[in-house]
Amino acid sequence: SIFRLAKMKNYVSTILVQECDPLSTTLKKHLPDDSDGIDFLLLDHAKPMYLPDLMDLESARLLRKHSFVAADNVIFNRLDGYRNHMKRWEAEGFVETNLEEMNLEYSNNLKDGIEMTVYLRDLP
Repeated sequence: SIFRLAKMKNYVSTILVQECDPLSTTLKKHLPDDSDGIDFLLLDHAKPMYLPDLMDLESARLLRKHSFVAADNVIFNRLDGYRNHMKRWEAEGFVETNLEEMNLEYSNNLKDGIEMTVYLRDLP
């Protein structure tokens, strides 16, 4: 796998989620018993599910202080709801979020970006 080649297989877990299950339910089954949440989350799946999945993880308290979330393709796919959600948390001092703008992969002129967010404190 790519994680083995990158010598990251001991640090990264790839988890396949059934479409009918909430993301938090599946992740809780795979987290170690002594885990207090998610350290790093890459959102790069069905774009309309970014915000619902994020909110599910937030309400399940799996995203907490120091969690880092990277959401790919937020500009090209016009994920304004996701970005506005993060901006609201930022305005309240819960997260720091930044858009890294770039071109869409395999494209020279289509604009895209990755929203990178770190949770500064636990959510209410």
